[in-house]
Amino acid sequence: MANSAYTSRQRIQPPGEFDPRWSDNAACLQVGGDLFFSDERADIKRAKTICLTCPVLEACTIWALRARPAHGVVAGMTASKRNQLRLSLRRAG
Repeated sequence: MANSAYTSRQRIQPPGEFDPRWSDNAACLQVGGDLFFSDERADIKRAKTICLTCPVLEACTIWALRARPAHGVVAGMTASKRNQLRLSLRRAG
Protein backbone atom coordinates (compact mmCIF):
# COMPACT_ATOMS: atom_id res chain seq x y z
CA MET A 1 0.00 0.00 0.00
CA ALA A 2 1.32 3.43 -0.87
CA ASN A 3 2.04 6.12 1.68
CA SER A 4 0.36 9.27 0.42
CA ALA A 5 2.33 11.45 2.85
CA TYR A 6 5.09 11.56 0.26
CA THR A 7 4.75 13.22 -3.11
CA SER A 8 6.87 13.49 -6.21
CA ARG A 9 7.09 17.23 -5.61
CA GLN A 10 8.66 16.83 -2.18
CA ARG A 11 12.13 18.40 -2.32
CA ILE A 12 14.99 16.71 -0.55
CA GLN A 13 18.22 18.48 0.24
CA PRO A 14 21.44 16.69 1.02
CA PRO A 15 23.69 18.38 3.53
CA GLY A 16 27.09 19.71 2.64
CA GLU A 17 28.63 20.39 -0.70
CA PHE A 18 25.68 19.73 -3.01
CA ASP A 19 23.62 22.25 -4.90
CA PRO A 20 20.34 22.27 -2.96
CA ARG A 21 18.48 22.13 -6.27
CA TRP A 22 19.95 18.76 -7.28
CA SER A 23 16.63 17.00 -6.76
CA ASP A 24 14.99 19.31 -9.32
CA ASN A 25 16.52 17.03 -11.97
CA ALA A 26 15.44 13.77 -10.35
CA ALA A 27 13.69 11.25 -12.60
CA CYS A 28 11.17 10.49 -9.84
CA LEU A 29 9.64 13.95 -10.25
CA GLN A 30 8.17 12.80 -13.54
CA VAL A 31 6.28 9.95 -11.83
CA GLY A 32 3.74 9.89 -9.03
CA GLY A 33 5.48 9.82 -5.66
CA ASP A 34 3.32 7.01 -4.35
CA LEU A 35 5.15 4.58 -6.64
CA PHE A 36 8.33 5.01 -4.59
CA PHE A 37 6.55 4.31 -1.31
CA SER A 38 4.45 1.33 -2.37
CA ASP A 39 4.74 -2.14 -0.85
CA GLU A 40 3.79 -3.79 -4.14
CA ARG A 41 6.64 -5.77 -5.76
CA ALA A 42 5.84 -4.50 -9.25
CA ASP A 43 5.89 -0.89 -8.03
CA ILE A 44 9.19 -1.41 -6.19
CA LYS A 45 10.75 -2.91 -9.32
CA ARG A 46 9.48 -0.05 -11.48
CA ALA A 47 10.71 2.56 -8.98
CA LYS A 48 14.17 0.97 -8.93
CA THR A 49 14.26 0.98 -12.73
CA ILE A 50 13.38 4.68 -12.82
CA CYS A 51 16.11 5.43 -10.27
CA LEU A 52 18.72 3.64 -12.36
CA THR A 53 18.06 6.04 -15.26
CA CYS A 54 18.19 9.14 -13.04
CA PRO A 55 20.75 11.84 -13.83
CA VAL A 56 21.18 12.65 -10.12
CA LEU A 57 21.48 9.07 -8.82
CA GLU A 58 24.87 9.70 -7.21
CA ALA A 59 23.68 12.78 -5.30
CA CYS A 60 20.51 10.93 -4.30
CA THR A 61 22.55 7.98 -3.01
CA ILE A 62 24.72 10.25 -0.88
CA TRP A 63 21.65 12.04 0.43
CA ALA A 64 19.91 8.74 1.22
CA LEU A 65 22.91 7.41 3.13
CA ARG A 66 23.17 10.61 5.15
CA ALA A 67 19.48 11.34 5.72
CA ARG A 68 18.47 7.69 6.29
CA PRO A 69 14.89 7.78 5.05
CA ALA A 70 13.08 4.92 6.76
CA HIS A 71 10.74 3.97 3.92
CA GLY A 72 10.52 3.73 0.19
CA VAL A 73 12.75 3.28 -2.80
CA VAL A 74 15.38 6.02 -2.77
CA ALA A 75 18.47 5.99 -4.98
CA GLY A 76 17.29 2.71 -6.46
CA MET A 77 17.34 0.92 -3.11
CA THR A 78 14.81 -0.15 -0.53
CA ALA A 79 15.38 0.88 3.09
CA SER A 80 16.86 -2.53 3.91
CA LYS A 81 19.32 -2.31 0.99
CA ARG A 82 20.34 1.20 2.03
CA ASN A 83 20.97 -0.06 5.56
CA GLN A 84 23.08 -2.95 4.21
CA LEU A 85 25.12 -0.54 2.09
CA ARG A 86 25.61 1.83 5.02
CA LEU A 87 26.85 -1.06 7.20
CA SER A 88 29.18 -2.29 4.47
CA LEU A 89 30.64 1.18 4.02
CA ARG A 90 31.11 1.56 7.77
CA ARG A 91 32.94 -1.79 7.96
CA ALA A 92 35.13 -0.85 4.99
CA GLY A 93 35.98 2.21 6.87
